[in-house]
Amino acid sequence: MHTPYGKVNIPNPSTGTTFLPFLKSGSGSPKMKALDYTVVLNSGEIYKGTGKLRLYKGKYYIQFYKGKKLRLFNPEDTKSITAITEMGRKMVGLPAFNDSCWLFKTYEGKINKYSVAPEWGTPYPAAIQKDPQMPPVEISKENVMNFVQDNPEALEKVKKGKLLDAVRIYNRP
Repeated sequence: MHTPYGKVNIPNPSTGTTFLPFLKSGSGSPKMKALDYTVVLNSGEIYKGTGKLRLYKGKYYIQFYKGKKLRLFNPEDTKSITAITEMGRKMVGLPAFNDSCWLFKTYEGKINKYSVAPEWGTPYPAAIQKDPQMPPVEISKENVMNFVQDNPEALEKVKKGKLLDAVRIYNRP
């Protein structure tokens, strides 16, 4: 997808990769902000700490220190992670895209938007959800078309390949 900030590759369930230009440093490594997290493991254990989401070989993980011990957590090992953003917003991330990342709800509307970064209102969603009873799905022409099929203006944007514009139009009051 092309954005004013450069090309964005959205996560794909088969590859699990994400490249977000606002997360890149000059060296190409992701730059996430350190936040307070609560990690709930599949076993039910809970860990709290300050850390950063990191990307390695197409998979996200989080690391932080508990005392003097460094802890690493992968999406497949967790039920959820909860971040407290700089603005004090609590955002829950759930493992997604074949456990390659966590998805955080970053916009709530007729079509909810999800991102791999716990940043409310980010212009880089990775997934969308129309029915809260169903899991989020990747942003693709087919998925967006299914979600906006009853809105002719949004449907036109999908046909032109402007998927996020279609979602924005559909979400208008």
